[in-house]
Amino acid sequence: MIHLKLSFTKKTHVDYQNIPSLFSELPLLFFNCQRSKIIIKMIRLVISIPLIVLLCALSTVLSSCVSVPQKEEFQKMISRSGISTFQNVTPYCVYYGNWSSELIDSAFNFKVVILHPKSNVDRNLVAGLQEKGIVVIGYLSVGEDSSLHHASASGGNAGKDSIHANWYYYDDNDRPVKNGIWDSYYTKASNKYWRRALKRFTMEGDQGWYGYDYIINNLGCDGLFLDTMDTHCPVAWGGFADYEGLSGLIDNISLDIGPDKLIIINRGMFLFDNEIVPERLTNSIRKNISGLMFENFYNTENRSYWIKLLQNQSRKSDGFSVITLDYPKDPKETHLICKEVITQCGWTPYLGDISLSDTIHNEATDWIEIKQPSYQYNP
Repeated sequence: MIHLKLSFTKKTHVDYQNIPSLFSELPLLFFNCQRSKIIIKMIRLVISIPLIVLLCALSTVLSSCVSVPQKEEFQKMISRSGISTFQNVTPYCVYYGNWSSELIDSAFNFKVVILHPKSNVDRNLVAGLQEKGIVVIGYLSVGEDSSLHHASASGGNAGKDSIHANWYYYDDNDRPVKNGIWDSYYTKASNKYWRRALKRFTMEGDQGWYGYDYIINNLGCDGLFLDTMDTHCPVAWGGFADYEGLSGLIDNISLDIGPDKLIIINRGMFLFDNEIVPERLTNSIRKNISGLMFENFYNTENRSYWIKLLQNQSRKSDGFSVITLDYPKDPKETHLICKEVITQCGWTPYLGDISLSDTIHNEATDWIEIKQPSYQYNP
C-alpha cells in the first residue's frame, strides 16, 4: 500500500491514505447541525489542498499500479525451480534425429523429450507430443558454433583473421579455435552479436541452425536445452572461463523466453562450485534454470564430489531437477548406472547412443519397470 504525506507552508499534513474515509463521512456531517464547526474545518482542509497537488498524487498512485517492471525487477520475479512433478522414475529421452511415426509412438512413453530443431520436427509434431502431456525441449548450442560464419554475421565486425565473425575465440595464429571432435568453433558468451544470433537465426542463407526465437515461438517448444556450457569451464581444464558472460547470457535468454518456459543446461557443474565461480553468479544461474543434465555421469572423474555438490544446489528452494545421460557399453554398465542414478542420487537417467539420432532407447525405463525402485521427487 502506498502512503503519501505532503507538508504545506502552514504545516498542514494530509494523509492521502485516509482521504477516502474522510469523504465517506461528509454526508453524515452535513446533516448534523450540531457539528457545523467540524464541517467548516474539514471543508477548509480540503480546499486548502492545491488542485495540482491532488493531480500529482493521483498520477503517482496510478503510475505505480500500471508500471511495467524494469529488467532487474522482472528478473527477481523469475525463479523456475525444478521440472514440475518430476521424479527419479519419470522417463525422459533425448533424440536428435528425424522423426518417423514409429519414433513418435515410442516418444509417447516419456514425459520429457529433448529434440533437435534441425531435424524434420515441426509445430504439428511438437503439438502432438504436448497433447499427450509430454514436455518438449528444443536443443541450442550456446558455447560452440556448428558453422564457421563470416564477419557479416557479426555486423561486419571481424575477428583476428579479418574474415570471420568476432564471436569466436582465436588461437595464436589468428584462427578460430576449433573443437576437433564435433567440427565446431568455440564462441564468446559475452559477445553481443553471438547473443543476437542465438536468438534470431533461422537457417536462412548460411546461418546454419535455429535460434531460440524459432524454437520457442515457431515450433512451440516448452523450453530450451542449452548445450556446450563447458566451453567456459576453468582455463586449467581447457576452457575459456567467462563465468560472467555465461551467467549474463543465461540471464538474457531467461528474460526473453519468459518464466513459463523451462531451461535445462548440459553439464556446467563448475558453475555451482563457489571455489571456482562467485556465489552471486551461482545464485543467478540456479534461479534461471529448471534442470541440469549430467552428461557422461558414469565416466566423470571424481563424480562423488559433483554428486554431493549438485544434490546440495538442486535441493535449495529455487533449485532444479537433475537428469543424467550416458552411453553404456553393455547391460552390466546399464544396471550400474541406473542403480546409482535412480536409487542413490534420486535423479533421472537416459541411456542412448553417442549420436543420439539412431533411435529412441528404453533401457532406463525397462530397468525401472523391472526393478521398481521407490520414487523420489527430483528435486
